[in-house]
Amino acid sequence: SRQGDELKCESLWTERVELCRKVRDVEHLADALIDLACQAFENNQPDKSRLRLIEALRMGRSEKNPIFIATVRIVQARLAFASSNQRLARLRNAQAEQLLPLCENRNGSPFVCQILAMSCRELGDVDRSLQFTVKLLRLSIERNQVIHAGWALMELGQMYEQTGRMQHAARCYLGAMKVHAEYATRHRTRATASYNQFKKRHTDPEVTATLASLRNRSW
Repeated sequence: SRQGDELKCESLWTERVELCRKVRDVEHLADALIDLACQAFENNQPDKSRLRLIEALRMGRSEKNPIFIATVRIVQARLAFASSNQRLARLRNAQAEQLLPLCENRNGSPFVCQILAMSCRELGDVDRSLQFTVKLLRLSIERNQVIHAGWALMELGQMYEQTGRMQHAARCYLGAMKVHAEYATRHRTRATASYNQFKKRHTDPEVTATLASLRNRSW
């Protein structure tokens, strides 16, 4: 996926699904189906995504695992928004959010927060998106999941800038650039460009001083 080979990626995930079926590993089957559903959504294949989500939801319910149910609901929310059904998108968002307290100590909870943040932003609820992105950052730092942390910092930078909180934005843009540079992630170029563009847009003394004070600190 990171190399851009979507066909090979889908083939490997599909193979994982079949292996999980053979050994009756329901948990990893649901996980792989959600991965395939997300990929189909990103590649503009909504029908394929919906079918995989339905099966993943059934698996999640059979395992009584809230993380899978919440993940399915939030991806369904993005599908609904993409088809201009905001009522259904808000309903699916709310269903995922209700499950979040049951998910916080489980693997996958950062991903649920990430997609909730994206979905809320698409629905125009910037405050809720900000809340979930901060939660994602906290969970990511607690679990040393630096890729999620870097993504959260980049998104927070944009939201703080949009809402006029420039010093917060400066800290987040700089932190995101440092994370992605340190770990050489696929978002490294985007994070660096976002930081440099922010500096060009905002040359007032307070922002400049904030960036200078943080230049030699770790993210």
